[in-house]
Amino acid sequence: LVISYPALPSTDSVYQILMGFNGEPWSAHHPVLHSAFLILCVKIGIALFSSGNAGLLLIALCQLSVYLIASCYAVDVILHRLKLPIFFAVFFIVYFAVHPLVQRYIFRIAKDVLYAPFFLCFVLSVYLLFTDRQQNLDRFVLLFSGLFFLLLRNESKYIVLLSFFVLFFVYKRRRKTCLAFILAAIAV
Repeated sequence: LVISYPALPSTDSVYQILMGFNGEPWSAHHPVLHSAFLILCVKIGIALFSSGNAGLLLIALCQLSVYLIASCYAVDVILHRLKLPIFFAVFFIVYFAVHPLVQRYIFRIAKDVLYAPFFLCFVLSVYLLFTDRQQNLDRFVLLFSGLFFLLLRNESKYIVLLSFFVLFFVYKRRRKTCLAFILAAIAV
């Protein structure tokens, strides 16, 4: 955090932030949800601290929080639902805690940084659903991560369409669920 203060903005994120300050026209190239999030954080930083840098720091802290929550969910799934040896959870935690590129990535302002943890949670919760290991929390994680997964990258709908199209034919018991996700992807 100290090295990359306030954060490391990508070229795209600079254009996304400028869209909120009438410096760039709004474009479908950038996901609207991510652009609105960046603009809101920068405006909060300006309103509270008279500094756009404070807004960039707020973005970085939000990204870090999302990563930590997704990591906790992944470790919980690895240990309790999949019943894998503790080695896998320890490896997962140590890798993300000490790998320098991961640390830089978390403080980089780009849509991929928020997309990755939602993608991880979405994939894990879909796996739990189709292997009948899902609990009530996992249903919430599936819906929440699926929504943000679809809204944070424009091409996510094609991943969902293709994946659930295949799952529709493989898992006959879950056809209604597959159809619901296919329709949600089309709607987005």
